[in-house]
Amino acid sequence: VVWNPVYSNQRTFWLERRDGTSTDFSYIQCISPSTHWQDLVWAFRAAIADQILERKHRVFGGREHYMCPVTNQQCRWNDVHVDHRPPLTFARLVNDFLLEQMLDPGDIVLTDGDGNIGSTLVDGSLQQVWQVYHRMFADLWVISIQAHTDVTRQRLRAEEKPA
Repeated sequence: VVWNPVYSNQRTFWLERRDGTSTDFSYIQCISPSTHWQDLVWAFRAAIADQILERKHRVFGGREHYMCPVTNQQCRWNDVHVDHRPPLTFARLVNDFLLEQMLDPGDIVLTDGDGNIGSTLVDGSLQQVWQVYHRMFADLWVISIQAHTDVTRQRLRAEEKPA
């Protein structure tokens, strides 16, 4: 078990082979592999990770605390998440992007090679177009972990309701 090289506050299983190579693995993926769509969403998230971190840095601005706009609680760096403000959720942004670009999710090639944490887009130009699109349309807000959990729960309940 080692500290995750991508998400530094998490630990991950790491396999070291006899030939000296190594890679991460997920026991959850071994039991229940993700779908192409789930891997695709992961790859799209990974492609904009720098924008997420940039937003968090901008909001904190060197300060130790930040006031959550949902709970009005003082939060530290590790007490917040960067979320896509509803109704323009991350899933909606991805869907809108795929429609605008006339892309079939099944045609998008991903890589999940040794040493990669999650999937990544093989097509670098597609990744760049997605990053520009996300920067233009995403409405990111920094909220407490509790607020993020509550907002996500509300979203899921709303999606369960029949139209």
